[in-house]
Amino acid sequence: MAYPEEKKQQFIELRAKGNSYDAIAKAIEVSKPTLIKWSDELSEELANYKAIEHEALREQYLASKKHRIIVQGEQLIAMRKELAKRDFTDVPTHKLVELVAKLSDSLASDEEPIELTAEGLNMLKITHSWVA
Repeated sequence: MAYPEEKKQQFIELRAKGNSYDAIAKAIEVSKPTLIKWSDELSEELANYKAIEHEALREQYLASKKHRIIVQGEQLIAMRKELAKRDFTDVPTHKLVELVAKLSDSLASDEEPIELTAEGLNMLKITHSWVA
């Protein structure tokens, strides 16, 4: 039985997306043995389409990663602004000495300035109840 090219294209698209032969057979109304035969005949097109699908997924993942970085960067800016408004009178002496030492070392070296990372923020406990 000769099938229209549209059916083969549907097969390629569905198979490249990871659908099983059984699911594809039901969806496009073509027998499973025919689909297996097409898989052999169309292996190059199938491989190309799978590569396109994988690239699309990579781009989607990278875009979501970029979005997370942007959101975290905005949160960091907001935290820094809040920190700049606060004084250090509530900071226990030993914590303040540690921070001054880190900042001094950073300024004295040729390295990039230290960032107030989650660890640094945790050390400062940007609240009014400091843990000694």
